[in-house]
Amino acid sequence: MHMGMPAVDDRVIAQNPKVSVVIPVHNEAGTLNALVGELQTHLTGLVGDNWEIVVVDDASTDPVVFPDRMRADDRFVLRRLPQRRGSGHVRRLGSAEAKGDWIAWIDGDGTYLAKDLCRLLAQLAEADQVIGARTDDHGPWRFLRLAVKGATCRVASWLWRARIPDLNSGLRVFRRESLMAFLQEVPDGFSCVTTATLAAMNRGQKVAFVPIAYRPRPVGSKSKFHPLWDTLRLWRVIHRQWRLQPARPAKR
Repeated sequence: MHMGMPAVDDRVIAQNPKVSVVIPVHNEAGTLNALVGELQTHLTGLVGDNWEIVVVDDASTDPVVFPDRMRADDRFVLRRLPQRRGSGHVRRLGSAEAKGDWIAWIDGDGTYLAKDLCRLLAQLAEADQVIGARTDDHGPWRFLRLAVKGATCRVASWLWRARIPDLNSGLRVFRRESLMAFLQEVPDGFSCVTTATLAAMNRGQKVAFVPIAYRPRPVGSKSKFHPLWDTLRLWRVIHRQWRLQPARPAKR
């Protein structure tokens, strides 16, 4: 095994899954190819050749172009949308077209590490969904963002009677059948990842969290997250999913 290659986990080998990684991108051609190369290395160390990478380009003005070696390999799938539809829409589209037994979501902006995705996949042997819980945040209004995120997670944890350290992480992995159970509930925008967390819990699925690193965005890359409107959408999703919770038995 080459130096730096991740160790193969016996729990993953026992299930012999095909892994599909879905990457939504919009104007991230500058970071995508490096991420795809890292994913190829780490996935090969984990599951051999039993993987695919599905990139959905959400009408970028700097369209994604795979190198020749990737275009000749059918494990690299590129789908382009003629008009922008949103992060959730492209995740739904990529997940529906993915062929894997296990499906992963990772943002294309370079803030999440390919090796962390493989750490999450190893834990999926014992869960329905594993979410990368970020231990830090970066960018403008960092402390305000951390405070809002912390308060939101505490409220959601109380409402669902479960520990939820990160509601809207863009790095997570699913068993295919678990994701398909609620995929059509996933909205088009950024609240898609929050929906994926809470809709799974509403169905009694086992959701696990693993601490992960979170890198600053590369120079020139800007967050598409709007601190006011997207926070309001996040709370709207929490309210909607809370109302969809199955009735809990009354305490005696």
